[in-house]
Amino acid sequence: MSEEENIRLVREIGEVKAELSGLKAEVAGTNQRLDDIVITQLKDHGKRLAMQDIRISSLEQAENRPRSRRSPRSPEASGRCS
Repeated sequence: MSEEENIRLVREIGEVKAELSGLKAEVAGTNQRLDDIVITQLKDHGKRLAMQDIRISSLEQAENRPRSRRSPRSPEASGRCS
């Protein structure tokens, strides 16, 4: 191999290393964005689950109340019994 070929190969190796370094940085950035997206989605899902839990608890409490307090339109609750 001649001196010129060696110099050309060293330059090409340098270019490949620089390109590889750029690709590594892009992959790291993409991974970070994906992590941020997943975390945001999990937080949002957790909030929705918490709201559903509150709603379910409210419905369960309403179901377990005595009937006279639960349905004010009943004749017994309104005092319209004959």
